[in-house]
Amino acid sequence: MKSHGTCDSDPMPHNSSCILECNPGYYAQEGTCLLGEFEPALNCLVKVCNAAPGIPNADKAQLEVDCVGKAHGESCPVTCLAGYSAFPTEAVCLDGRWDAPLCYAQPCEGEPIRP
Repeated sequence: MKSHGTCDSDPMPHNSSCILECNPGYYAQEGTCLLGEFEPALNCLVKVCNAAPGIPNADKAQLEVDCVGKAHGESCPVTCLAGYSAFPTEAVCLDGRWDAPLCYAQPCEGEPIRP
């Protein structure tokens, strides 16, 4: 079964191999044509972000819980440490890597109190 990709030729001769050309966000699993069936079955598998995004000044425990194992195109919330904020507030898994915001130090606002 072809999913999210294509082989170079169709039909494939007996005992020939095919590595699918997969769409972005997927990786190929090679199959060999044996008596009219591919072994193993041809498939493009989704890329996964297996580690949390490395964002300085973010809540690392929260990133571990919410982000590890997300598939291509999925997102997770980013919570920054006190005194920091992120925009956007989500990290997105793309091609097995994180597209993540940074946590920026919040500026001081308002007039200082004078004695």
